[in-house]
Amino acid sequence: MSKVVYIGKSEDGIPFLIRYPEKKDLPELLRYINEISSEQTFVSCQGEQLTLNQESEWLDKQLEGIKNHNVIHLVVEINGKISGVSGVNMSTVTIGKHVGVFGISIAKDFRNQGIGKILIEKVVAEAKTNLPQLKILVLGVFSNNPIAKKLYEEFGFKEYGRLPKGVLHREEYVDDIKMYKEV
Repeated sequence: MSKVVYIGKSEDGIPFLIRYPEKKDLPELLRYINEISSEQTFVSCQGEQLTLNQESEWLDKQLEGIKNHNVIHLVVEINGKISGVSGVNMSTVTIGKHVGVFGISIAKDFRNQGIGKILIEKVVAEAKTNLPQLKILVLGVFSNNPIAKKLYEEFGFKEYGRLPKGVLHREEYVDDIKMYKEV
């Protein structure tokens, strides 16, 4: 049984839990990432569909990283389905081993219901507790996603750079905004 971090309800009253992933989550994680990718939302996958082998390799690396205290990865489960993911992956570059890269996504049907805010809180708390080398969190946000940028600012993230036209999103080049937060 995976470690449960949080049990609650969305603003619309939908029960959900936040927990660490397990190997048995592989089919659900594959379904989830391919659904998010198909939507071409504000994530690095933009329509491509991952294979079971690709997702299995990724999950194995995440589970190993969790065990070795250089990854935090949490999933949102609603009615037995993965409906959100978030995590922090520590840098492997020697001079940047104190920097963790943050990411998050929530399934379309459950956005704007407070789940993402709770997920961010829990991932950051788990990172502070379980990643002893962590000093700085960084993230990238698409410039055409002002809702996410505002949310990150509410959590204390500050913009430190911008790559003009650094992201191709739905056949349009938009700025890649870089943000950070000291922990």
